Amino acid sequence: QGDTALMFAAVNGHLSLVKYLVEECRANFNARSNDDYTTLMFAAREKRLDIVKYLVEECKVNVEANNNKGYTALALANMMNCTEVIEYLKGQIAAANRADANAPRNYPNYRSMVLEEAGDKKDLGSAASMRIQ
Repeated sequence: QGDTALMFAAVNGHLSLVKYLVEECRANFNARSNDDYTTLMFAAREKRLDIVKYLVEECKVNVEANNNKGYTALALANMMNCTEVIEYLKGQIAAANRADANAPRNYPNYRSMVLEEAGDKKDLGSAASMRIQ
């Protein structure tokens, strides 16, 4: 209850539908469920590596976002023992850390800026982002 159509597609492994909802319907891939999960968290928890990669690489979602219990997509993948998703997300976090280490000195919060910018891609209210009741 409270999940979006995009979340439902991600949980069920429908990459083509995920792409359609994001690219054609402008679904909000940063939306939160009633349990405070993002689409990335659902995809990671359900071992949907192809969808995780799409959300990270094409949608530029924040891989370090956490829910109200403090869980990230990486933590949820770890709970489900999904090695491929774990390794992929660790690589993405390491890349963000390297970007931070290489940031100009006058940008001390460069990593946060990069992650915030990635999370700023939002839809302002499409039918695809509506909650399923």
